[in-house]
Amino acid sequence: MVNKKFKIVRHLLLQLFLIMLCINSFQDDTKEFKFAYDSLFLFMILYIVLNFYTYINILFLIPKYYNFKNIKRYIRSVILLCFSFVVVLLIIFIVLKLIGYETTEMFDFFTVFIYILGNYLSLLFVIFTSTSFIFIKHSLEQKLKTSELKNSTFNTELKMLKQQINPHFLFNMINNINVLTFKQPIQAQDILFKLEELLKYQFNDSQKDEVYLKDDVEFLRHFLNLEDIRRTNFTYRIDTEGDIFNIKIPPLLFIPFVENAVKHNGDPENSSFVNVKFIMKNNTLFFECINSKSNYYIVKTKVGGIGLINIRRRLELLYPNNHTIDISDKKNTFEVRLKINYIQI
Repeated sequence: MVNKKFKIVRHLLLQLFLIMLCINSFQDDTKEFKFAYDSLFLFMILYIVLNFYTYINILFLIPKYYNFKNIKRYIRSVILLCFSFVVVLLIIFIVLKLIGYETTEMFDFFTVFIYILGNYLSLLFVIFTSTSFIFIKHSLEQKLKTSELKNSTFNTELKMLKQQINPHFLFNMINNINVLTFKQPIQAQDILFKLEELLKYQFNDSQKDEVYLKDDVEFLRHFLNLEDIRRTNFTYRIDTEGDIFNIKIPPLLFIPFVENAVKHNGDPENSSFVNVKFIMKNNTLFFECINSKSNYYIVKTKVGGIGLINIRRRLELLYPNNHTIDISDKKNTFEVRLKINYIQI
């Protein structure tokens, strides 16, 4: 019943429940149910008012305090909502009294009080039930997303480990270090240090739920720096704006884009580049990765590739409705622009 496809069924059941609560409008003084147009009129009024206040709670109050971090404000809002419900019912009875609507004999003080109290308790019950259901629904959805996210993250990280730090890359790097050990030992030592940091982050820090953005940026810098050493006619840039030192993100979030950029722009005859930019502004993170396209061989830069499909799904799980991604496959460049809203500091 918590599935989206049962949304209409849930609302129909709620309407049936409200009708059952309002059915007492057809009771007479002997507590017997008799159909009359004046009773139908009261039934319709109560049904409309109950619907109105029930959906104020469902469509406005619950979404506003959805995470229940402000539970006191939510309770105060519900109290005010129920108080206004009582006031509205009193106003309705006063208006009916003024226009001479007395055929139901419900206008003595005690009867009106019991009638309003009963419907007040009915509204509280509806609010409690709907709020509890939505809270349970939200909890189940979060558990499902968490489970799916763990599986997706695990598979994504395994695939990235195979793609980014592959044996071919390591083999070339070790050969370069072997040559530099005799010719330029200081540079060889620097390369070993960068390679060590890269592998350490890949195998250790990437297992954490969150890392600092600056660490992910530093990993990208090591990765592109090693690629720069390994290749000729290759340049890269990593630019940052705003605070990247105090915000946390899931690890290896941007690696697939940069790995894809490096993988598809290798051209031994012409210069190639990868330009990466991070901008943090007003709790929104902007990421941009632009790379040249190789003319040396046919490059498959299809947006629906395995790596990009995985990262799209991961973003949907991590930032539902809070991110936008734009991928442009142009004549000479391949461009990725990602915007993530509400990054917490």
